[in-house]
Amino acid sequence: MNNINILDCTLRDGGYYNNWCFPRPLVEDYLTAAFKSGINLVEIGLRTLKKDGFKGPYAYSSDDHIRSLKYPHDLKLAVMINANEFCHLTKDQQETAVCSLFSVASESTISWVRIAAHLDEILTIYPTIKKLKSLGYNIGFNIMQASLHPESKLTEVISQLDKWDEIEVLYFADSLGNMREPDIKNIYGIFSSAWSKAIGIHAHNNMNNALNNTLLAKELGATWLDSTITGMGRGAGNTETEYLLIEISDNYRDYSPDPIFSLISRHFSKLQEKHKWGSNLYYYMAARREIHPTYIQQMLTDERYSSSEILNVIHSLETKEATSYSKRSLDLAINKTFSCKGGDWNPENLEMKTDTVMIIAGGKSLFEHKEGVLNYIQENQPTVISLNILKDFPTEVVDYFAACHPTRLSANIHDYSLSNKPLIAPKHALTKESLETLKCGKLLDYGLEIEEGKISSQQLYCTLPSPLALSYALAFLSQLKPKKIILCGVDGYGNNDPRQVQPNQAINWLKSKNTDIELIAATPTTYDIEQQSIYSPLL
Repeated sequence: MNNINILDCTLRDGGYYNNWCFPRPLVEDYLTAAFKSGINLVEIGLRTLKKDGFKGPYAYSSDDHIRSLKYPHDLKLAVMINANEFCHLTKDQQETAVCSLFSVASESTISWVRIAAHLDEILTIYPTIKKLKSLGYNIGFNIMQASLHPESKLTEVISQLDKWDEIEVLYFADSLGNMREPDIKNIYGIFSSAWSKAIGIHAHNNMNNALNNTLLAKELGATWLDSTITGMGRGAGNTETEYLLIEISDNYRDYSPDPIFSLISRHFSKLQEKHKWGSNLYYYMAARREIHPTYIQQMLTDERYSSSEILNVIHSLETKEATSYSKRSLDLAINKTFSCKGGDWNPENLEMKTDTVMIIAGGKSLFEHKEGVLNYIQENQPTVISLNILKDFPTEVVDYFAACHPTRLSANIHDYSLSNKPLIAPKHALTKESLETLKCGKLLDYGLEIEEGKISSQQLYCTLPSPLALSYALAFLSQLKPKKIILCGVDGYGNNDPRQVQPNQAINWLKSKNTDIELIAATPTTYDIEQQSIYSPLL
């Protein structure tokens, strides 16, 4: 039996990138490779009480699903629960909630349950811990953001945990990925002085320190080490299992990294290329400023945000409490550019060729049906408004460009200048340099102010929750009141994607405000809008 225990939590922590939807062949290959490499325990996913939105099977990790997998049954499995789902419940409610997720351990596929908790949640969830232990599970406990708390408070809570016989291993989690060698030594000293049993480390790689921090904790006496394949995990990710195995396999002969190498080649290299976890400048800066890595992950996985905007958000958040992720805080940081309405152009003055406006956007469907869209424009002569610059679509058929996002405006300003077509945009979203680049008279200044949860339009400006070009265009077109608006290349996102929300709100707002306007999507879309075909002669 090794005195070092590697717990691989790839499916649990990596699930923050793919909504816990891992293909069965990957999972079965992963479990087999983990077993062959000597890994003691695999945390196969979460178990959660939450029901909102779609999540894949490893957000729930049910016994029935695990039994359906082909894997070495000598491999021990764990799941994690989050204390915030239990800490506000009464004792009886906590016990009932535990029983809704767990059967007795002797009849389960898992043998370990880990509980992740913030410091202020810990002392409220003893009924959950006690009930899990009575069902026969081994209990691990992760204190999140451990290094952010005063030593006296941390010592007080750990001393209380030490009195609870149910917990077998206590982890400190470097949730923000900003711990350095002195921090590891300090936090380990606090834990070891107040805790009498095994200590573990869960390191994040925001500053490229995860592996070194894990090895240092091991040297200090930690015997439980977390890792993930290729470091796959929330934000910049975690200690890489393959590197950890390389480092310890010389002294701990039961471990071998070899089975993991082919696993990475078959499955995880492609995943990493797609989701792009790993340390970078933004994660490093966020860690230095004690900003939760999910802020960075959300922006890096959303093509709307450029490097300069991500940096602006980091600088905005560093003056605030951002150790926990909040979508509202992210939205406010992104939208702080907009502090005035501005505007001196009335959309009622927009020159139209017919009573139909076509909005084109850069969705895949625009290019899949490019020939049909161009044929419709040639035959029906709608007024064509392009949302932002579309690199592979002929600008000669565009009558106006519409944009409102400051970063995109700056990035594309030379293209707008060369196009010889008017740009509809809020002047105050443009830098001085961008205004100088635009040719005189090309800017139609329709103003924009940002206010959370509000959509409205006036003669010279509109109000939106965030600067999205589609919402902006629909807002100024509501003043123009064309007979028909046709959307092409406005594909939308998945129903559970937060980027779906505001465009749908703007679409529904326009439909309710201007009932005389016929609003149609002529290429495939997931938005809440009537769909027809660009190829239909009756469009």
